[in-house]
Amino acid sequence: MSDLEFSPDILGLMRARALADSSFAELDQIFSSGGTAPVNVNGPADAQKIAIMLSLLDGAPGCLLVPDELRARSAASELRAMTTAPVRIFRPREYNLADADAASRDSEMKRLAVLSALRTDQAGFLIITAAASVQKLMDLRDFADWSFELKLGMKIEIEELCSRLLNLGFERVQLTESAGQFARRGDIVDIALPAAEENNDVFAVRLSFFDNEIDSL
Repeated sequence: MSDLEFSPDILGLMRARALADSSFAELDQIFSSGGTAPVNVNGPADAQKIAIMLSLLDGAPGCLLVPDELRARSAASELRAMTTAPVRIFRPREYNLADADAASRDSEMKRLAVLSALRTDQAGFLIITAAASVQKLMDLRDFADWSFELKLGMKIEIEELCSRLLNLGFERVQLTESAGQFARRGDIVDIALPAAEENNDVFAVRLSFFDNEIDSL
């Protein structure tokens, strides 16, 4: 079965039909006027709530707060069926209070990918679980200070780059296999970036150096 995506024309038709309902028209008026008071909407099923949100936003990206991981996954599926914009889930940090010989950084990497997308205004639709919404994050300015951009033609010593990656928490390995790792082989550096896999984000980059200049990326 092929995936179907609603075009902006269909979303516009949905909005026009919805405005024929007096209750939705009242809700749209409250939303359009920038009202900050909470409004309870009773009756719609979960999938209908997604359609209402899209109609109110009129094509602009938005943020959806959901109670748990299960609802986050289903909401993401419903959103992707109705829009071509990126849809990302911001999950809570996982705490392990027991001793462990090894731990996965998958959740950490996906959270970092979402935060990076937010900082560059590329997040699209954001779904946040209730648990994630109450966990504190570092200051946005600190997050920006710890971030840096690599560009074609940029000059940086390879070992300086490796040192900066280590300071950011990347793991140096012989061969990159998962997000948060990097490997150097001569004048080539592979970096596996934090990625929200549900959006097919770029997972890894390969940098080729000519002396201290990024020759290909």
